[in-house]
Amino acid sequence: RSHAGPRRPWAGPFQLPSYQVSIPENEPAGTAVIVLRAQDPDEGEAGRLEYSMEALFDERSNDYFSINAETGSVVTARSLDRETKDTHVLKVTASDHGSPRRRSATTYLTVTVSDTNDHEPVFEQPEYRESIRENLEVGYEVLTIRATDGDAPANANMLYRLLEPGAGDGVFEIDPRSGVVRTRAPVDREEVSEYHLVVEANDQGKDPGPRSATAMVHITVEDENDNYPQFSEKRYLVQVPEDAPVNSQILQVQATDRDRGSNAQVHYSIVSGNLKGQFYIHSFSGAIDLINPLDYETIREYTLRIKAQDGGRPPLINSSGMVSVQVVDVNDNAPIFVSTPFQATVLENVPLGYSVLHVQAVDADSGENARLEYKLIDTGWITVAAELDRETVENYHFGVEARDHGVPVMTSSASVSITVLDVNDNNPTFTEKVYHLRLNEDAAVGSSVLTLTAVDRDVNSVVTYQITSGNTRNRFAITSQSGGGLITLALPLDYKQERQYVLTVTASDGTRFDTVQVFINVTDANTHRPVFQSSHYTVSVSEDKPIGTSIVAISATDEDTGENARITYILDDNIPQFRIDPDTGTITTLMELDYEDQASYTLAITAHDNGIPQKSDTTYVEILILDANDNAPRFLRDRYQGSVFEDVPLSTSVLQLSLCNAVNCAGVALVVLGADTGQMQPQNQRCCREGKEERGRGTVPLTSLEILCLCQDCSISSNIYFSMSTYILLGYYSFSAWLLVYHGITFYASNGGINHAMSNFLCRCHSIKFTVDLIPYFC
Repeated sequence: RSHAGPRRPWAGPFQLPSYQVSIPENEPAGTAVIVLRAQDPDEGEAGRLEYSMEALFDERSNDYFSINAETGSVVTARSLDRETKDTHVLKVTASDHGSPRRRSATTYLTVTVSDTNDHEPVFEQPEYRESIRENLEVGYEVLTIRATDGDAPANANMLYRLLEPGAGDGVFEIDPRSGVVRTRAPVDREEVSEYHLVVEANDQGKDPGPRSATAMVHITVEDENDNYPQFSEKRYLVQVPEDAPVNSQILQVQATDRDRGSNAQVHYSIVSGNLKGQFYIHSFSGAIDLINPLDYETIREYTLRIKAQDGGRPPLINSSGMVSVQVVDVNDNAPIFVSTPFQATVLENVPLGYSVLHVQAVDADSGENARLEYKLIDTGWITVAAELDRETVENYHFGVEARDHGVPVMTSSASVSITVLDVNDNNPTFTEKVYHLRLNEDAAVGSSVLTLTAVDRDVNSVVTYQITSGNTRNRFAITSQSGGGLITLALPLDYKQERQYVLTVTASDGTRFDTVQVFINVTDANTHRPVFQSSHYTVSVSEDKPIGTSIVAISATDEDTGENARITYILDDNIPQFRIDPDTGTITTLMELDYEDQASYTLAITAHDNGIPQKSDTTYVEILILDANDNAPRFLRDRYQGSVFEDVPLSTSVLQLSLCNAVNCAGVALVVLGADTGQMQPQNQRCCREGKEERGRGTVPLTSLEILCLCQDCSISSNIYFSMSTYILLGYYSFSAWLLVYHGITFYASNGGINHAMSNFLCRCHSIKFTVDLIPYFC
């Protein structure tokens, strides 16, 4: 198994400058290592070679190898041990036998000793001992096991495991690589106090095979105070006569603790139940002594709670120890009634034979000394023998006697009081069978209407009231107060909608009830005022109407009824020309009317009803007086005379005429209009416009009468058109009309009734030939 190094040029007699060889350890002496050969081209003795070998670094290597001087074969001189020396470096020399000078060549041999698994694992300690506390968390590292192996790492790769039996019942585990021993389950000293584990270390060697070794691990579990003292019995029971001597032991309790040492040392004490300090417990032994006298008649049984406490730090306490001390009776007491007097209650409607009260006496003794007998009834029960009625008899009083069966017989007596309790067996009853009342429709909302009362003979009976029918439009409400039912007005009344209500009122105590009817008649109230159809009336009447003429009839309406709706009409102002009928509202004339004196009147009319209080409305009536043609016109002079030069310019004023009637006067101006005989020409073609009119002019023969109309107001609309394109002049000087005489034919145009203090002519202008006489005419 020789291995040559990397090939490179070599000029010497050896093939390589160095050689490397691997030999397993423990091979026997004489094991061939390598054959080294050198080449010498000489012949004879000069070519015969001799080999020698020596250690290069460590002289110990000379003891392990030898070389054949003639062949160059290298063999082991003794068994090799890698753990002693794993590498040997040797210098090999080849010398020839030439003369006069011998020649030599050198190479180097490196022998590596390969490992053989010839060592067993060795533990650091022959055995291990460790102590741990119980109740450690799972996974706690207890200790670390280590083993070593002299072999090479390939033959010293340790694996650890716990061998069975003795693997700790699954409580412990070991890491196979690191050798760390851990807990894998809770440790409880009270279950197992010591563990003995066998740990194996295996080196996993391959040549010739794995080797292993074992070691013992002793783990001691130290105690923790994790156990409570436990009593030997769940409940201790002892009977003690009430005359037992003081300072005598009556019982001994015992508690054990699974812990060790001071953690298991138990101390006892009484926690509760030791009334009046009757008992004493010895702290270490648990013995209970009686230290005060017992009295069966005072306390018949004691329940003691015992505490057991261990000596741990901190201590654990068990307070569940129960001791029942039953005191045995000694006959030394007479019977005694449990109550005097006895008092009971019973409902008045219970059946016959109903048990009302258990009359009982007690005897502090027991057995026959406490068995009692009653004189009234053997059982001690009082029952109902006749029907009860609380409204007739409410309370009963009598006596009862009790005796025991002792010798001598002892008796006692007691009084009994029985109160009969009320049962709801009476209906509420109204004090009246029916109610009648009147209510004005203007009653205020929330005002009281009527209070009803219903009487219930039962005690503590609460009567409530409600309206169950007849409450149209929910006008009324009822509330229960002070034992009565108060009816109040919930919504306003309206006489025109309902004039009577018949309410059914129910009084109830929750179970029983009674009803009554309430008749409420609604009386009308003057809630509405008269209302005219209009706040202003306008009528007209001619001035020539006779006295007593009916001008207009006005009316007002009132939504009330009866006297509240009867309307009377009156004139607010004293105007002697008119009167109004107080019942019909018809306005008539009392005096003759004169348009020329007053053209219109405004009357204030009031209509009031006859309710209490009265309500009214006012309107205004405007009466227009129409004019009648009752006044003739007249000139202010009987004769008018004027003169004019022939060459005066047009529009020169010639003469002014005045014409009057009973109202006012009109002026007619005479002017020069033109010089064309028999021809009338409009000087201004725009004599009429919308809005204000301008003056219209015409021309007539100078020998005729010329008229000039001044048009200033277009409010008059009465224009008359004639055939033949007649030129028309229409005006109004507070007269009724004008007449136009044309060629002997008279035409009439009225003014349309337009009332103006002063109005002027309206003009229409047309070209026409005529001769005209203008005559005012009054209708």
